[in-house]
Amino acid sequence: FKALEGSSIVIEAVIEDMAVKKQVLSEASRNVDSDAILASNTSSLSITELADNLEKPERVLGMHFFNPAEKMPLVEIVKGEKSSERAISHTAALTSMLGKFPIVVNNVPGFLVNRILTPYLVEASHLLSEGHSIVSIDSAALDFGMPMGPFRLLDEVGLDVAAKVSAVLEEGYGDRMSGPTYAEQLVSLKRMGKKSGKGFYIYQGRSSSTDSELSSILQLPESPQQPLSSKELANRLVLRLVNEAVCCLDEGVCSGDPREAAGQVDLGSVMGIGFAPFRGGIIYYAEQIGAKELHKRLSDLSKKHGDRYSPSPGIIRRAESNSSFYA
Repeated sequence: FKALEGSSIVIEAVIEDMAVKKQVLSEASRNVDSDAILASNTSSLSITELADNLEKPERVLGMHFFNPAEKMPLVEIVKGEKSSERAISHTAALTSMLGKFPIVVNNVPGFLVNRILTPYLVEASHLLSEGHSIVSIDSAALDFGMPMGPFRLLDEVGLDVAAKVSAVLEEGYGDRMSGPTYAEQLVSLKRMGKKSGKGFYIYQGRSSSTDSELSSILQLPESPQQPLSSKELANRLVLRLVNEAVCCLDEGVCSGDPREAAGQVDLGSVMGIGFAPFRGGIIYYAEQIGAKELHKRLSDLSKKHGDRYSPSPGIIRRAESNSSFYA
């Protein structure tokens, strides 16, 4: 830690463990100037809690890069309860200097991107449990315009990391973030995804393939009782994204006036998730469908699949008043 002396900002990127991160930040704080910024690359842990017991919690914030960091253009700057405007503005400036796009988000479980992404990944597991194949689910996401399917994405992120993030969000938001525990099962078998050579797919060098043994390992149905088209599969996945994004918008996860906040959610969805760029962002996509139609689609799915599809209060309100997501 002595090598940190003279640094104006320190970014920790150790394992996603509260105790370990707290220890690293505490050690770092004792080896840098009192006004140096301490940033955590956590993907889900509370910035406010990470700053507890530090002498100057106002200099602590989140600086969440996305995987792979060298390619993904978004950085979430996470504002803890005591994070100062100085720390936020300096970190945003550094992010821009790195050639990336900063968005400032409030300290809620999952922040913005992982919060809206998790229901999409959870729904992919629900679809798998219904007998739809990994290939058909991933292909449906690709057909919609996503850069990769949900199971390929889980393998890229790492199933161990994804399981930890999922646990934090389930604790924070309850049943709508919970689903079949396939990722946890694979982690218990040392299948961590691409980095270990096996996850939902098998990886050899630069190539990948499906695993014929996965259905028996996870005890999956041989086929779905109700076959779905690629468009229907995508609808199941994407509407979970949209519903949670509207919750984030209305809860003020991104600050600013309604239009500015909606624009930040759009930016986060495209740059952080890879949400089909030609669709203009997730809130813009919702605007094109319209609140009334969204309410209808979600209500229909809720009748079939339960409360996880219940329209958010913001969608209900806008459907009743025929109002915009940008107003």
